[in-house]
Amino acid sequence: MKLRIRPCLAASAVAAISLFSATAYGQGEVQRQYDLMIKGEMNRLTKYHNNADDYPKASEDAAWVKKMSDDFNKTWNKKRPVVTITATPSARENLEWTNYQEALAAYRAGDGAGGLAVGAYLYNKYPNKGYAFETWMSVADKNVESRFLAGRMLYYGEGTASDTERGSMLMRSAAAAGHAGATAYLKTLPVARVATVGEFPSMLTRVMDVFNGRKPAHAAARSSFNKVKQKSTKAYAQDYEIVALDYIYGLGVLVDLQKARELLLTARKMTEYHHDADEWLAWLAFLEVDKNPAAFISQAKVFEPTHPSQDAYYLRAIAECLQHRPAQQRFLLEKEAAYNTLAAQMARVDLAVMQLTGEGGLVDEASGVRNLLSVPRNRHAQYFIAQLNAKGLHGITKNPETARNWLEAAAKQGQPDAIRELGALSATAKP
Repeated sequence: MKLRIRPCLAASAVAAISLFSATAYGQGEVQRQYDLMIKGEMNRLTKYHNNADDYPKASEDAAWVKKMSDDFNKTWNKKRPVVTITATPSARENLEWTNYQEALAAYRAGDGAGGLAVGAYLYNKYPNKGYAFETWMSVADKNVESRFLAGRMLYYGEGTASDTERGSMLMRSAAAAGHAGATAYLKTLPVARVATVGEFPSMLTRVMDVFNGRKPAHAAARSSFNKVKQKSTKAYAQDYEIVALDYIYGLGVLVDLQKARELLLTARKMTEYHHDADEWLAWLAFLEVDKNPAAFISQAKVFEPTHPSQDAYYLRAIAECLQHRPAQQRFLLEKEAAYNTLAAQMARVDLAVMQLTGEGGLVDEASGVRNLLSVPRNRHAQYFIAQLNAKGLHGITKNPETARNWLEAAAKQGQPDAIRELGALSATAKP
């Protein structure tokens, strides 16, 4: 029988787990053998959890673990009691397994829910928090509850060495995946804010740079345009998509967002690989986000939980920003920043702002400055770097001359704040 139970680390939410009595376990050598068997099995599963094909074939270690297990089963009464995992009524939501043996078998087969249950058993009553952490970490990519619990243990150094940045990142990942507990818990973490250059503008003020940067250099090939216009049977989904861009950006035709949307929807129906069409539909929704933010948020959800398109994580981060969910926004920007696209470059700027101010997680000045410097040609990065040099903040030594150089570079690219400040500096410098 399966019940859904949530294991909780807090003492108030951790309920007793039924366990074998000391006599049922046996004493001395049997107990020692059982401990060794569990340790060996945990090490094996933690190492090879990602891919069932990677599990080691019969080896001396695997054979030894099997022998220990067989010896233990022979020593122990075959009519042993069933080990059950119980919890308070309010926590019966996320854990499917109440029978430990069944949960362990499922975990060995690569089941994330089984790993969640085994971790709960190891944490609550075995007890060995180190093993519990390893178990939850080994299924963190398969089970969002395990990801949250492992992140919390890592954050506080429970059962493992403390790593607040990695721990908070795991919890942000769980929150981004829709885990309500992670979202609520992140709000309770202390945020050590530091002096900054003032209120950084929202990422929403920089999004159009990405949209405008994706504008094609020229209109669609006339052959594609004619095939689409005549609704030729030889027209492909790609033909409809590239003609839609003409209407989006006004290349050779008047801007017509409705016409572009119709073309993209047609392209989407023509192939199962409609990633680009979905992406451009999201951009169209963003252009009208002031009128209908819900439409953009809904379209961005098409990309959940992952999507093989170049702007997927960035568009989802915009949606999280609109909903004022900074932890999820920061996590998605971290994912986007790993790529080498125009959206990824802007994501590094947006992520840097959150890292410098501690929004959506911990303050990380070093990473924030590093992200800004990684995109030195981005006009917003240039402006922010100028501000850091002008005021000597976030580990940057105050240097007015360097600040002026960065400000001029940003102004040349049309960064509005840089243009305004440079004008003010020039006015005060006049005799």
